Amino acid sequence: MRTERQILGSQIFTASVTGSYHSAPALANVTIAGVSALPAAMTLTVAGQPCETGVIQLVQGGGVLYVTGLETFTTAGAWEGDIEMQFS
Repeated sequence: MRTERQILGSQIFTASVTGSYHSAPALANVTIAGVSALPAAMTLTVAGQPCETGVIQLVQGGGVLYVTGLETFTTAGAWEGDIEMQFS
């Protein structure tokens, strides 16, 4: 079974995966609660590979950060590799 763990602290969001469960659909969006301002920039690493974040949209409102456009980088499946987002 695959498990996910999300940790939000010091402006870094990580999802570490273990196990053998396969989820075919790509991960497209992430919603993070408790964010009071729109980050100026972000970096993204998927399965150890840095990603070009120009296609990703960040929208903040009501204490929530919406991250969209991740499907470009998760085509093998939503949880096929660790994901790290760093905001500044």
